[in-house]
Amino acid sequence: MLAIPDIFKHVSTCEWTFSFTAVISLVVAEVSEEGRGRKNETSFTFRKEQMPLVIVCGKPCSAKSTLTECFRKFIVTKCQQAEVVSDNINTSFTRSIYKDPRKELEHRVLLKSEVQRLLSEDCLVICDSLNYIKGFRYELFCIAKLMQTTYCVLYCHASEDICLQLNLEKKKTERYKAGDITALMMRFEEPTATNRWDSPLFKVEVEIERENHRRYNSSFEHCFHFLGLNENKLPLEDMYLWLFEGRRLSANESTETESLMPADFLHALDHITKEVITSVVQQQRTALPGDTFIIPNCTSGDDKGLASEDDWEH
Repeated sequence: MLAIPDIFKHVSTCEWTFSFTAVISLVVAEVSEEGRGRKNETSFTFRKEQMPLVIVCGKPCSAKSTLTECFRKFIVTKCQQAEVVSDNINTSFTRSIYKDPRKELEHRVLLKSEVQRLLSEDCLVICDSLNYIKGFRYELFCIAKLMQTTYCVLYCHASEDICLQLNLEKKKTERYKAGDITALMMRFEEPTATNRWDSPLFKVEVEIERENHRRYNSSFEHCFHFLGLNENKLPLEDMYLWLFEGRRLSANESTETESLMPADFLHALDHITKEVITSVVQQQRTALPGDTFIIPNCTSGDDKGLASEDDWEH
């Protein structure tokens, strides 16, 4: 709790012509300024080891989860921890959620909050979802800027035919309806490396090996080979070097949060205001017109806008 001596420890009493409005304005200004100063002193400073963020995006059924798991395993081999934020964190998630704008928005909010929470930990965060809206990718980019960490986008590029085929390979409970997946592919906003929120952009071409078509199952190893993926051809090392040795994003005015007043601001304001009013009332009992008043808890020459003698006369 803010105590009076702490707030005004460098204060000396000064004489000013009294104005009640000016006194209240002065008190508010002093307490507000001190509150902001204290908030800044205790504000959270981001650690140098703040961990990176990877955004995985692509059309529905474009092997995003397979590539996410591949990169996660690669990161583990580098003695780094990795957390995956996927659609599964939403216990009510179904493929039909994209048909309801309100539910889809709630789902994106859940993904974003989980990403921001995990970025405060000592682990790399991978957001594995459609992330097909560039505005949402920009929001995640702003979180990375706020946390002052490294960031990249992994784009799983697959043709519509491949996406439709992979959708049919899934279990019935995990499939998109034919009309739904087509609509989502049309809504997909492809990432562009020239956009700062899509940069750096690592693009992986997803194809299906013909000879593997009959051997598909849901395990990671089978998915990986079914898609004709090869770790030597994937940009895993490049992504790792960028995320852990690349240039960190810097926060700016659009991403930094404003300092808030301390929780006891109103209590401190009320306490100081009463002290000032009590002092003024006591001095007023023996004062004559034109006399000066001593206002406690004020600093001379601080330009806090006390009324002049002309203002007092009005």
